[in-house]
Amino acid sequence: MARAKYGRISKHDWLIGCGITLLALGVVFWRLGFPDALVFDETHYVPAGRDFFSGEAWSNNSHPPFAKWVIGLSSYILGDFSFGWRFPGAVLGASCVTVVFAVMRLFGFKPIIAVFAALLTILNQTLLVQAQTAMLDVYALGLFMLCLLAAIWSGKRVRTRRGASVGLLVSGILLGLAAASKWSAGIHMFLVWGGILIWRFTESSPKGFLLPRLFSRGFAGWNHFSLFGTALRQGIPALIVYVLTFAPFVFMEGDWSLITLHQNMFADVAGYLKPHPYASDWWEWPLMLEPIWYYFEKGEDGFTHAIFLIGNPAIYWAGLPPILACLGYGITRKDGALLAISGAFMGFWLVYALLPRNLMFSYYYEPAAIMLGMGIAAFVSRFVRREMQLVVMCVWGGVALGFFAFFYPVLTAMPFEGNEWLRWRWFSIWS
Repeated sequence: MARAKYGRISKHDWLIGCGITLLALGVVFWRLGFPDALVFDETHYVPAGRDFFSGEAWSNNSHPPFAKWVIGLSSYILGDFSFGWRFPGAVLGASCVTVVFAVMRLFGFKPIIAVFAALLTILNQTLLVQAQTAMLDVYALGLFMLCLLAAIWSGKRVRTRRGASVGLLVSGILLGLAAASKWSAGIHMFLVWGGILIWRFTESSPKGFLLPRLFSRGFAGWNHFSLFGTALRQGIPALIVYVLTFAPFVFMEGDWSLITLHQNMFADVAGYLKPHPYASDWWEWPLMLEPIWYYFEKGEDGFTHAIFLIGNPAIYWAGLPPILACLGYGITRKDGALLAISGAFMGFWLVYALLPRNLMFSYYYEPAAIMLGMGIAAFVSRFVRREMQLVVMCVWGGVALGFFAFFYPVLTAMPFEGNEWLRWRWFSIWS
């Protein structure tokens, strides 16, 4: 297979990407409608989406309105049942897999390495559960990943000034929609820009240290614009789109000013929240100490159906040493791709150690978990001899597939009898 030029996506990449997309959609949409009942936080967001889309009420102050409106729209168009309210989130969840492949190619990794990263993303298990649940997180995640792809695409030197501008515009629109689904997407983008700023300060400049790096052109990444100009080209469209997502409030009765809405949302998110049995601390997430049973019910057929938000051990646990190796390699060798992947993992995870929130859940870890698959693939590319890479990928992927098959019944609410669920509860804290 001919290799694409660095920074470009070839025709072969498009074909592979289409195949990966179809595979991801197939995995996510299989059993999407099961169970035909509200699962976990769907009990909050599906009714809120119905009310908001119909213009009847704003019944949920937690988080901005866009994802709730889309859930309501989908329920209205496709039908008010499980497949109907889960459809858009499933598409966005599956798109994360394609984005991983495309980003790895834009970072210059070989097609086989990029495919491996995408397959590990499918197999990480928590993405599948999130994609099949109508919660706000999968909207914020999917739109943010697409935003990131557009930004990375626009930053390559092969882009013309117009192409880079269009890429940043698209990235800004997607960022606005992601942040209008859940503020965490905006936080993640600030972290990305923090990483870009740090990288910019590592580049040499004969014009000075601070101001040229902020206001001069010609650096690696968006070489047509200054860093400040690049941020504005993404940030202004993002802000405009974010504000426009509140337009439905114009047609609703009551005091729905932007200031009032944001005061209510911030009070709901930042205020004290009652203890929850599924809450966990940020340091527990990589170790999978507090996985969540999203659903556990005995059906009319006499069988029990369950959904278990649990990561794939071959990725969640086994991916931690490679991500740390990538971080060390990226720092010592100034490898931008490995620094971006490992730095994103650290940032997306450790930011929750700093947020003043008394109640957090393990699904907040999903953006960082996606970086684990990319980190494993990058580790294989840089640390494993070329003649052994395919063997390592087959073994690692085979083990991950084995775990995925083992946990699949409780990822997708397949029926089982009696105490059979105990086979998936490896530790007492998993109950």
